[in-house]
Amino acid sequence: TFTAALVPTDLEALVGETAGAGRPVHQVWLPPLAATIPLDGLLQAVGPGWLRVPVGTVDRPVEQVQEPLVLDLSGAAGHLAVVGAPRTGKSTLLCTIVAALSATHSPDELQLYGIDLGGGLLHRLGDLPHVGAVCGPREPERVHRLVRELRSVVAERERRFRDLSVDSMTSWHELRRAGLDLGGYGEVFLVIDNWGAFARELPELEAEIAELAATGLHYGVHLILAANRWAELRPGLRDNLGGRLELRINDPLESDVGRAPAGALPKLPGRGLTPAGLQFQAALPGPSQAVLDRAMTSPDGAVAPPLRLLPALVGERALPGPGPGQPAGFPFAVEEHRLELVWLDLFQGPPHLLVLGDPECGKTSVLRLIAHGLAARYRPQDLAILVVDLRRDLLDLTALPHLAGYACTAP
Repeated sequence: TFTAALVPTDLEALVGETAGAGRPVHQVWLPPLAATIPLDGLLQAVGPGWLRVPVGTVDRPVEQVQEPLVLDLSGAAGHLAVVGAPRTGKSTLLCTIVAALSATHSPDELQLYGIDLGGGLLHRLGDLPHVGAVCGPREPERVHRLVRELRSVVAERERRFRDLSVDSMTSWHELRRAGLDLGGYGEVFLVIDNWGAFARELPELEAEIAELAATGLHYGVHLILAANRWAELRPGLRDNLGGRLELRINDPLESDVGRAPAGALPKLPGRGLTPAGLQFQAALPGPSQAVLDRAMTSPDGAVAPPLRLLPALVGERALPGPGPGQPAGFPFAVEEHRLELVWLDLFQGPPHLLVLGDPECGKTSVLRLIAHGLAARYRPQDLAILVVDLRRDLLDLTALPHLAGYACTAP
């Protein structure tokens, strides 16, 4: 028995002879995707590229590789839809995209604006120099102003494209780098978290967002939307969103990728599917301070243009008085797109004006402003003002030297 124990078996002899010789066998199945992937490592692994950013790790089992998931927002996939059930990591993925864009592009090249109707994570990024504004719930005026500002960017660029014979945003950026003043905007991104809540609370803006999706990409205005279900996106809007990422959804039958791959997704935050049906794990942007430290800055210290709101009050003294080189008429308002003065000319333009509005909305103040504007620019012998004031709210106009008549009763 002792002698037999010292004699190696055939298997032991085979293993003993080949142990440590040659390369180890290739591992066919890679380990599962990690549940947490830091964004820093992906940014170091992927070289810089125009509007190309890594946002996670994708598993390619056929090729037996796991590689960074890179979003290319420079082409037809310049708009992006992120869809997933609640608590699957949509807001975190949006933050990762914003953090990656800010780490690879300077604030003068790219600006971001957010509408956060979800968990509030986008507000963590409000201090980035690339972020001009983040609107939250119960801020409908700011949201309306933001959407109209982006529409005005598209309208202005459409005009400048025509005037400068520019055919693409590539040529537009070349002109900006050459020193031509084309405004403070570069590539502009509108990020909306919780599209379903947006459509319910602000239905009047749904058509404007759809118009931005249809025309904005050619003029450098991008949309990134997060929704709970694909059905929340109307067909007209959904067809214009070329980029798509799907996290786990509650009903695999509603998957845009397929029932089988959607049903096979594990219940991990940030785990999702590419349009090709490959699983990916979204990266984590890191703490707010790390995102700020990672962000690029402009050489001249430029930041994203802030969201400009119409002032709550424009005093008459704030309007310019008569002077040379002014447009015809007189200033009486500030318009919402460029926040520039609006001039009213009742002589070269339409001769009549009708002011409509609810009670206490300022109709009387507008009439008083018009009377003062006329009186400041015309002599009493050239212009006469007659006032019918049944409520006696315009008694102060009786002091104008232009007054030719004042009536406060029907007779």
